[in-house]
Amino acid sequence: SDNASLPGSSSMPSGGPTLMSPPPDPSLDSRFQAASQALGDPNQQPWVMATAAMMQGGDYENDINDIGAGKYRLYVFCAGTGKLSIQIKADQYGNKVLASGTVNCHETPTAGRLSVTQPHSGYLRLFAHAENGADNDAISFKFVRAD
Repeated sequence: SDNASLPGSSSMPSGGPTLMSPPPDPSLDSRFQAASQALGDPNQQPWVMATAAMMQGGDYENDINDIGAGKYRLYVFCAGTGKLSIQIKADQYGNKVLASGTVNCHETPTAGRLSVTQPHSGYLRLFAHAENGADNDAISFKFVRAD
């Protein structure tokens, strides 16, 4: 017959596109954009490294390689409504904490600042843990040389 289907095929339902369930939260994109924009212009305040991400699931880790020895200011921004606890650890492995603190999240993020001394060139690791409902907040951070 002219209307035969191929094995394994199915006809597409009519009536429009399939909706995501649950629908995406529109505040997530705006939080990510706010956290990204909070980093500012690298031509005005040059950074060594910067990035932005969503906190999805409550924990975030970033392995940062090729950070030269010296003193840095770490600016951490959180867009949302919770609070983040931050730790910076030395090297690719181990538990030597170089700096720690907390950052309150706001819909218009303001910088939390930590001083970090990198003892030798190499890896640093940034750990962020969501507190007080920051699971869907956005984080951004930048390392700026302080020496």
